[in-house]
Amino acid sequence: MLTLQTWLVQALFIFLTTESTGELLDPCGYISPESPVVQLHSNFTAVCVLKEKCMDYFHVNANYIVWKTNHFTIPKEQYTIINRTASSVTFTDIASLNIQLTCNILTFGQLEQNVYGITIISG
Repeated sequence: MLTLQTWLVQALFIFLTTESTGELLDPCGYISPESPVVQLHSNFTAVCVLKEKCMDYFHVNANYIVWKTNHFTIPKEQYTIINRTASSVTFTDIASLNIQLTCNILTFGQLEQNVYGITIISG
Protein backbone atom coordinates (compact mmCIF):
# COMPACT_ATOMS: atom_id res chain seq x y z
CA MET A 1 0.00 0.00 0.00
CA LEU A 2 2.85 2.38 0.82
CA THR A 3 4.30 1.83 -2.66
CA LEU A 4 0.98 2.78 -4.24
CA GLN A 5 0.76 5.94 -2.12
CA THR A 6 4.31 6.90 -3.03
CA TRP A 7 3.56 6.35 -6.70
CA LEU A 8 0.37 8.44 -6.47
CA VAL A 9 2.20 11.31 -4.80
CA GLN A 10 4.88 11.25 -7.50
CA ALA A 11 2.28 11.08 -10.28
CA LEU A 12 0.31 13.95 -8.74
CA PHE A 13 3.47 16.05 -8.44
CA ILE A 14 4.32 15.47 -12.11
CA PHE A 15 0.74 16.25 -13.14
CA LEU A 16 0.61 19.50 -11.15
CA THR A 17 4.06 20.56 -12.34
CA THR A 18 3.08 19.86 -15.94
CA GLU A 19 -0.15 21.80 -15.55
CA SER A 20 1.64 24.82 -14.11
CA THR A 21 4.27 24.96 -16.86
CA GLY A 22 1.96 23.83 -19.63
CA GLU A 23 4.37 21.19 -20.91
CA LEU A 24 6.77 18.48 -19.84
CA LEU A 25 9.77 19.76 -21.78
CA ASP A 26 10.51 23.17 -23.19
CA PRO A 27 13.36 22.89 -25.70
CA CYS A 28 15.94 25.68 -25.85
CA GLY A 29 15.29 26.16 -29.54
CA TYR A 30 14.28 24.44 -32.75
CA ILE A 31 15.63 23.35 -36.11
CA SER A 32 14.00 24.40 -39.36
CA PRO A 33 12.89 22.56 -41.44
CA GLU A 34 11.67 20.16 -38.79
CA SER A 35 10.90 17.06 -40.88
CA PRO A 36 13.00 17.28 -44.03
CA VAL A 37 12.86 14.77 -46.83
CA VAL A 38 15.61 15.47 -49.35
CA GLN A 39 16.68 13.92 -52.61
CA LEU A 40 19.81 11.76 -52.57
CA HIS A 41 22.97 13.64 -53.64
CA SER A 42 21.28 17.02 -53.19
CA ASN A 43 22.23 19.96 -50.95
CA PHE A 44 20.45 20.70 -47.68
CA THR A 45 20.59 23.60 -45.21
CA ALA A 46 19.18 23.54 -41.67
CA VAL A 47 18.83 26.47 -39.27
CA CYS A 48 18.94 26.23 -35.47
CA VAL A 49 17.20 29.09 -33.66
CA LEU A 50 17.81 29.57 -29.92
CA LYS A 51 15.10 30.92 -27.62
CA GLU A 52 15.88 34.10 -25.70
CA LYS A 53 15.16 32.60 -22.27
CA CYS A 54 17.59 29.76 -22.98
CA MET A 55 20.25 32.19 -24.16
CA ASP A 56 19.83 34.22 -20.98
CA TYR A 57 19.82 31.16 -18.71
CA PHE A 58 22.97 29.58 -20.19
CA HIS A 59 24.65 32.88 -21.17
CA VAL A 60 25.08 31.76 -24.79
CA ASN A 61 24.34 32.95 -28.31
CA ALA A 62 24.58 31.40 -31.79
CA ASN A 63 28.39 31.38 -31.56
CA TYR A 64 28.06 28.59 -28.96
CA ILE A 65 26.06 26.28 -31.27
CA VAL A 66 27.65 22.94 -32.18
CA TRP A 67 26.07 20.85 -34.93
CA LYS A 68 26.25 17.04 -34.94
CA THR A 69 25.20 14.25 -37.29
CA ASN A 70 24.74 10.81 -35.77
CA HIS A 71 26.70 12.01 -32.69
CA PHE A 72 29.72 13.24 -34.72
CA THR A 73 30.61 16.93 -34.63
CA ILE A 74 30.31 18.75 -37.94
CA PRO A 75 33.32 20.96 -38.81
CA LYS A 76 32.75 24.64 -38.01
CA GLU A 77 33.59 25.49 -41.63
CA GLN A 78 30.10 24.20 -42.53
CA TYR A 79 28.38 26.56 -40.03
CA THR A 80 27.11 30.05 -40.75
CA ILE A 81 26.16 32.39 -37.90
CA ILE A 82 23.06 34.21 -39.14
CA ASN A 83 22.54 36.46 -36.11
CA ARG A 84 22.86 36.18 -32.33
CA THR A 85 20.04 33.60 -32.12
CA ALA A 86 20.52 31.50 -35.26
CA SER A 87 23.13 29.32 -36.93
CA SER A 88 22.83 27.30 -40.12
CA VAL A 89 24.66 24.26 -41.42
CA THR A 90 24.84 23.19 -45.06
CA PHE A 91 25.39 19.71 -46.42
CA THR A 92 26.40 19.14 -50.01
CA ASP A 93 25.72 15.89 -51.81
CA ILE A 94 23.75 14.03 -49.12
CA ALA A 95 24.49 10.34 -49.64
CA SER A 96 23.02 8.77 -46.46
CA LEU A 97 19.42 7.61 -46.25
CA ASN A 98 18.87 8.56 -42.58
CA ILE A 99 20.80 11.25 -40.72
CA GLN A 100 20.20 12.33 -37.12
CA LEU A 101 20.99 16.06 -36.99
CA THR A 102 21.25 17.80 -33.62
CA CYS A 103 21.80 21.38 -32.61
CA ASN A 104 23.71 21.68 -29.33
CA ILE A 105 25.12 24.54 -27.27
CA LEU A 106 28.30 24.72 -25.26
CA THR A 107 27.28 25.83 -21.79
CA PHE A 108 29.93 27.30 -19.53
CA GLY A 109 32.21 27.15 -22.57
CA GLN A 110 32.58 23.37 -22.60
CA LEU A 111 29.52 21.38 -21.46
CA GLU A 112 27.37 20.23 -24.36
CA GLN A 113 23.61 20.69 -23.98
CA ASN A 114 21.27 19.33 -26.66
CA VAL A 115 18.89 21.96 -27.99
CA TYR A 116 16.92 20.07 -30.63
CA GLY A 117 17.20 17.20 -33.07
CA ILE A 118 15.66 16.11 -36.36
CA THR A 119 15.96 13.18 -38.75
CA ILE A 120 16.89 13.96 -42.34
CA ILE A 121 15.43 11.34 -44.65
CA SER A 122 16.77 11.09 -48.17
CA GLY A 123 15.74 8.94 -51.05
